[in-house]
Amino acid sequence: MEHKKDPYEILGVKKGDSESEIERKYFILSKRYKIEKSENPEADIETKIEELNWAYNVLMGGSTEKSEEEEINESSPILRKLGINQKKLSNFFHYYKFHILISIIVIVFVGYTVKGCITRVDPDFCIAFVGDYSYTDTLPLKEMILNEWTDVKEILIDGAILSEDNDPQLNYAMQMKAVVLFGAGDVDVFILDKTNFEKYAKQGAFISLDEIVDELNIDLERNKDYILKVEVGEDEGTAGEHLYGIDVSGSRLFSDNVITGDEKIAAIYTRTKRYDLSVKFLKLLLN
Repeated sequence: MEHKKDPYEILGVKKGDSESEIERKYFILSKRYKIEKSENPEADIETKIEELNWAYNVLMGGSTEKSEEEEINESSPILRKLGINQKKLSNFFHYYKFHILISIIVIVFVGYTVKGCITRVDPDFCIAFVGDYSYTDTLPLKEMILNEWTDVKEILIDGAILSEDNDPQLNYAMQMKAVVLFGAGDVDVFILDKTNFEKYAKQGAFISLDEIVDELNIDLERNKDYILKVEVGEDEGTAGEHLYGIDVSGSRLFSDNVITGDEKIAAIYTRTKRYDLSVKFLKLLLN
């Protein structure tokens, strides 16, 4: 199709805007058009999508207009034999590239999880990091814990890394992974940043630590931000404010920066099958 509009106007950007800004506007409009198409299938959204893809390609140093005959001649011989329009196929992958990426990440994660369930030794204890953290390998932390904790022989450490610096689609995939971690019910202790701690604590995801305050010598003043009133699942005996997490950011287990992140709040998951070990692990973090 012939495009007469200004690509800057189509994307709502100005000359001189960065590639990241062009990417951001493209993603916003792509998502908007997808919603419009789902809400009104009869509307001619495909034209808008083609214009959007064209404008994006032009501003990112990509395509120029070619005649239909030129496009056919330049198409892959295999695609021509199959009767597939190469331009439309390219537009499809370009428009849905993020969705395809997310699907691949989810499939790989599920496949890895299934494979792990089949091949790995069942862990004695499971820890998961959820929040704005950075790490490349959890083996050093695992070895540090096992060297000091004789109660367990095998530990599983997993996580969902949620950061504002992440690509939005990667963050979405990590949010889906966090849902899997909470839904599977295998994790004993979560370590979270403050934002994610409050989010999940208010959903009733963690056990009250009130009963072990004295045992672990927990400083309530220092951890006052983690004393919350949780409505979900509370009965008359548990109503009110309770301590659901403790600040372990200064734990010596994290002193070598194996897991980097400003906030580390430890909380025992309500579905843990190893409560006593969970309490011992909190004690190890605090010592």
